[in-house]
Amino acid sequence: MKQSEVLSFNRVLEGHAPLPAQQWNPNLYANATETEDNDACSFKYAQEVKCAILDGHSNLPETLDAEVNQLSLGHSNLLVQLFDSESCTEAKLIDVVKELSGRIKLMEKKQAWSNKEVKHLQGVNERLLKRIVELKGTVKTLNSKIDPLTLDDSLNQFVEQCLGSEDVIYLVGGFDGLSFLPSLDSFSPSLDILTPLRPMPVGKSYASTVALDGKIFVLGGGDGACWFDTVDCYDRSRDDWITCPALTHDKGSLAGDSVNGKIYAFGGGDGSQCFSDVDIFDPTHGKWIKNQPILEKRFALAGVALNGAIYAVGGFNGIQYLSSAERLDPREANWKMLPMMSAGRGCHTLAVLNEKIFLIGGYDTRAKAMVSTVEVFEPRMPSWVMVEPMNYTRGYHSSAVLGGSIFTFGGGER
Repeated sequence: MKQSEVLSFNRVLEGHAPLPAQQWNPNLYANATETEDNDACSFKYAQEVKCAILDGHSNLPETLDAEVNQLSLGHSNLLVQLFDSESCTEAKLIDVVKELSGRIKLMEKKQAWSNKEVKHLQGVNERLLKRIVELKGTVKTLNSKIDPLTLDDSLNQFVEQCLGSEDVIYLVGGFDGLSFLPSLDSFSPSLDILTPLRPMPVGKSYASTVALDGKIFVLGGGDGACWFDTVDCYDRSRDDWITCPALTHDKGSLAGDSVNGKIYAFGGGDGSQCFSDVDIFDPTHGKWIKNQPILEKRFALAGVALNGAIYAVGGFNGIQYLSSAERLDPREANWKMLPMMSAGRGCHTLAVLNEKIFLIGGYDTRAKAMVSTVEVFEPRMPSWVMVEPMNYTRGYHSSAVLGGSIFTFGGGER
């Protein structure tokens, strides 16, 4: 390489040193970024100079050889940019180190708190385990002191006093929209508890239920395919069902009640005909006896007993729903007609409260639909009187009186 004028190193860095005219080749430096040789030379030299400066001293001679003459102003500017970039990078690294140090301290504090929390929970767990052991010991001690026979007696007393008392209403059978139910439940209004009891042998609806001498008698009924003449009796003291002598006909939607220790079953039908039959069951004789029939055939009627007399109200006679009602006093030979209701009724219920007969819901011929209306009849008065209706429309439902109130269950709107 041809030697040229020796330049001062400082002057080259400052960009003040002129280059010989024969070495100023714009094309060469314009294309420097595109040639590997120029890039390698510039990068190598820049590294050497940078290392010398960063070490705080220079091993370079006071005068540079002829190769320095090949540096252009662009090379010197590149060196200055490298020095500035290095300073900027060091400052950023210092900031990053400081930030990481702060995060490490924060994590160390959280770790210390977590260690304390773990120790606390371990202590709580140990105390709970000790308490469990103590409770197991207490249970074991109590079990050793309990007499199974005494426990059984206590449960029986509870069932007798609560579930078998007169403060409950029994719900028997029915239809839930899919199937006919054999269920028997005891409902306590004061406790608002429904208790399942032993179910009937078969599911049925459209039956009549009568209470007598601590027993519940279920008369007739149907399951959608056929009608029954069966009579099933539930004994509350034994929580069991027994079969009683059958009715004289297969029938459902009949009425039943008890007077003077005897059960009266009247009206009803078998799907092809409506009945006016009246049958009396005397438990002491264990058989059904024919009695004077009601004055009109009545299917889906309602019946009730008041002051020793039996009332048969409404129902369907095979042609129309009846607005008539009749009464039988066992001391008399025949049934007697009563004042007419406001309209024909069927699929309704009767309940006695305060010496009055309440006719509740059912099908009304005037409305041509199931209704929520309620009519009241007093034996000493000449007519039925409309009173406050139920909250809901009901037909094929059940009603019961308990504690001075009338309760109505189930049913449908059509």
